[in-house]
Amino acid sequence: MRFFFNDMLEICPLPNLYGISALGATLRVYKGDTATFEMQPPTDLSAKEFFTPRHYLENEWSLELMSQEGFDEMKSIATDISSARAPCSAISSSFENATMWPPQLLAAFAAEREGSQHESRYYAPYNKLLNWMFPSWDYSVVPHAVTGIHSENIIYSIALFVMSRGKLVMLLDMKDDGWIARGSTRDRAEVQIRHLFYDNFNSCSLPILYGISALGTTLRVYKGNPATYEIQPPGRWLALPGTVLPPHFLENQWSVELLSQEGFDEMKKIAAYILSAS
Repeated sequence: MRFFFNDMLEICPLPNLYGISALGATLRVYKGDTATFEMQPPTDLSAKEFFTPRHYLENEWSLELMSQEGFDEMKSIATDISSARAPCSAISSSFENATMWPPQLLAAFAAEREGSQHESRYYAPYNKLLNWMFPSWDYSVVPHAVTGIHSENIIYSIALFVMSRGKLVMLLDMKDDGWIARGSTRDRAEVQIRHLFYDNFNSCSLPILYGISALGTTLRVYKGNPATYEIQPPGRWLALPGTVLPPHFLENQWSVELLSQEGFDEMKKIAAYILSAS
């Protein structure tokens, strides 16, 4: 937690950075000063012993999230963060009633495009988008580690799963914009989204499972049948290791621009189906 926290202090724009270590629903709250890099609670130097004593940090995770004390602590953190940052306007309408993308969402994607050239820059705006599409407590947006096809110990990226009552209702796999330019990376995106379907069909209770492969904000929409394991659009031949793919392989198959009106209408159609079927 502390190593990760120290790295984040450098890029936090607020006076204080909060961090929470959760062991189940039992929490330890950290607070870092972005000017001095001091962190509370302070580091226990006894941790430098070769053998960590059995009682080391015992009872330091003492805050039960689901208690009133836990609620009050989270409320205090949220209030401090809200008061320290520049005010921003909330999205005024629900996704169900909206007819186009709100400026706040467009701004969120535009801001992330100025960041590093890695798909992780899109995790936050896509997460915000899916939570706006499915605001009910019956739905949750869950990060899913995408591992290698031949090794489950290597995490390549994070996909987002929309869950309802423990069942998968939609999946979204994100890659950076640069993936759309080459046949080899388009092939990798195609293989990965199909493996996500096949690996998770058995956790979907809907007649149709929607999946989206997003290369930046350019989308390819898939529909899978959990009963037959069929996926539309059908798969093309999959390249064997070492195969040199033609540069036009799967060209123009990612053809829906998310932030366009067509993209809005497509997401609206997907959400309407999921909300009616789940």
